[in-house]
Amino acid sequence: LLCPTLTAPKRMIQSSAFYINGEPWVVRLYPDGEVPETKGWVSIFLRYMGKRQGVPAAFWFTLVKNTDPKTGRKLIREEKGSTSFGARPDNDAGIHVDRGFAKFIRNDSLTGDVTWIVKVKVT
Repeated sequence: LLCPTLTAPKRMIQSSAFYINGEPWVVRLYPDGEVPETKGWVSIFLRYMGKRQGVPAAFWFTLVKNTDPKTGRKLIREEKGSTSFGARPDNDAGIHVDRGFAKFIRNDSLTGDVTWIVKVKVT
């Protein structure tokens, strides 16, 4: 998932659906925050698109900056999480439709060519 230039604001960028163990997932990225309280931040979430309940998943969001070919990429930020996903948000069983980070990184700190790396493990 590549992050677009943040000078042209978009409300949300969603990846194409991808499947792990037959379950559909997408990544949602909000270049200027998901809600007014997170304006100025990049928000990023893993969203479960299936119908099952209690689907456990671990996920990693990594942001790297492309640098000189000799030096490779520079890690800017990485966050990990895990939870049980389901078809309904925040129900009594603690199952969620999406999980991630509302304040992943300040969007004004992103300059140059950055690449998003998303890792998902469904157990």
